[in-house]
Amino acid sequence: MNRMLENLKCAICLELFRNAVTIPCGHNFCQECIERHWQGEEKKKYECPKCRKEFDEKPILNRNGELSEMAEMILAGDAGVPSSPTGLPSQSTRLCERHHKELDLYCKTHRICICSICSIQQCEAHKKMTVEEAKKIMEDCKQLLDLGNTLSGWYTVYPRNGKPLSVFCDMDTDGGGWIRRMDGSVDFFRSWIEYKRGFGNRLSEFWLGNDNLHTLTSTGSFELRVDFQDFDHAATFAKFNGFQILGEEEKYRLTVGGFTDGSAGDSFTGHNNLLFSTKDQDNDKCACNCSEAYKGGWWYGECHSCNLNGLYLRGQHESYANGVNWHSGKGHHYSYKSTEMKFRPRASLASSRLALQNNKVEPSETQWAQVTERTDPVLMFGFSDVQVIGLTEKDRLTVLQGCPGHPGAQGSKGDSGEPGQKGALNCKQLLDMGNVLSGWYTVYTIKGKPLSVFCDMDTDGGGWTVAVTSPHFNMLLSPAAERNKDDLLQVLKDLLDTDRELFGLELGSGTGQHVIHFAQELPFVTWQPSEISSSAHESICSYITATKLTNVLQPVYLNIEDHWENWAGSPKSSCDVVLCINLLHFCPFRTIQNIFKGAGELLKIGGLLLTYGPFAVNGIIYPQDNIQLNASLQERNPEWGLPDADVLRQLGYENAMRLERMIEMPENNKCLIFHKIEM
Repeated sequence: MNRMLENLKCAICLELFRNAVTIPCGHNFCQECIERHWQGEEKKKYECPKCRKEFDEKPILNRNGELSEMAEMILAGDAGVPSSPTGLPSQSTRLCERHHKELDLYCKTHRICICSICSIQQCEAHKKMTVEEAKKIMEDCKQLLDLGNTLSGWYTVYPRNGKPLSVFCDMDTDGGGWIRRMDGSVDFFRSWIEYKRGFGNRLSEFWLGNDNLHTLTSTGSFELRVDFQDFDHAATFAKFNGFQILGEEEKYRLTVGGFTDGSAGDSFTGHNNLLFSTKDQDNDKCACNCSEAYKGGWWYGECHSCNLNGLYLRGQHESYANGVNWHSGKGHHYSYKSTEMKFRPRASLASSRLALQNNKVEPSETQWAQVTERTDPVLMFGFSDVQVIGLTEKDRLTVLQGCPGHPGAQGSKGDSGEPGQKGALNCKQLLDMGNVLSGWYTVYTIKGKPLSVFCDMDTDGGGWTVAVTSPHFNMLLSPAAERNKDDLLQVLKDLLDTDRELFGLELGSGTGQHVIHFAQELPFVTWQPSEISSSAHESICSYITATKLTNVLQPVYLNIEDHWENWAGSPKSSCDVVLCINLLHFCPFRTIQNIFKGAGELLKIGGLLLTYGPFAVNGIIYPQDNIQLNASLQERNPEWGLPDADVLRQLGYENAMRLERMIEMPENNKCLIFHKIEM
């Protein structure tokens, strides 16, 4: 069922299709999503958001009635499955632990979700509203977290004194509820107006915008957390018990509370009460221009003990204090690989979470101490790895794959883009609504203005709104690859000869997660990843850089439809293993023939071809999920579909490869193992 759901979701909004349309490359999208994606593009070509194929003219949209009908059936409840953007049960399916009834009400007095029985027994005299109504008054990420939104991502919040804002809520870090820079690709040596409005790149790093920071931090009392990662992948942090940015008339004056925790130490309280300075507006206390001297926009004095918006320098540097520096951490001659500066309401520290016990409301144990361990760089932003590209209306409506929530979204986790009280005030409120994936969301000021923010739903309990991030590279994350990489690794461990050095070629390496994982666990194999997509190349290269692996070569551009001699520049009989993971069912038969021809030529005698994915056997496709998947694939492209293992057996034989094993794998997949033989 999960596979069927994934095939019925638009790759832009990640919702079930609404008015599904097919573009010439065969990919399907919601009509509104693809039109909005192309709207206002100042390009001579139009690009498919999924395969990146370019079209000289704006493509004709062909309505896909079958996909629309199937999605509508599920949305109507006929299939009995959730329709939230994350694929998780919606807020209405959450049950009261005490009474096992739906948590469909919100107690305003105790700020918790309750069931109908709790409403009578424990909260009878309290002010209550429905959960859907509560979503429209959430002021920050912490409130959203308390409402049950535990996925980090983008949410809409409603500050009391402003319009709706789109913020990113971190619902995982340090208890959650945080409102939430990346690979040095964005220049932070900017003007006053740019810092005022916000800038950056959804795929790398960003500054949320001083006006937005003022709006978001003017709705109550906030705490601040700054996370660091150095170039040896060591993580540290610092927390402060107060954070507020005043308005432009006050030059965005900083108010920061006392240092409370963190191994990075305190390099920020000394900046308390300082004004913001940029290269074109010098508000510091120095005779010099600190912004000019240290190459960033910041709350400078004479001049700084931290400089998170400085130049992106790699680790130790000879220049003084002009990098991404934190003096109490690694000093003024070390620039961090990544930083995150994020804030959430201070209420999340204490007993704002309540438990219903013994027919009365009592404070529950805080989840503050539950700090998420971060060891995989690509997971630093949860499952989305999506960042902001400014805060214009066009950018607010730009949504990339992997985004758990998005500005302008329809449905329970998003907003319609209309003015007025439509959603959450901050990431914490979004977390409380059940949005527990880190990513970009829309929040709303009290006056109804929407803002795009990045919500960190992972760190320290989640619910953080991220103000600034710095480098994590452009590593993409495929949830499917994360799920199956260990199972595939075990197959390789069982098959490969560990007594000698081997060479392996992966066809269609995608994000690079598989080849990196295999290289880490199988150091005796030198791997050659390959891809045709430039974004995938960037991801693979970023993984290689981050992991410092020496047994993974730089990826090569490889079109599997080309003659095998043009594949990777590898000579005949040079490979010990060729991997083909989740690829064949997206290929016309002639391409599959080409893959087997190439593998047969490149493999040494005794070499291994591993193909993984869903397959038919003896002309039969099973179970039902695979039947539906096959139908969906053929609808997208009549030449696609689940290949038959017996047909592949014959193709193997024609290319001197014998099918020796067919291994059942999780999620209705199989591994077909071919060995190169002498003919």
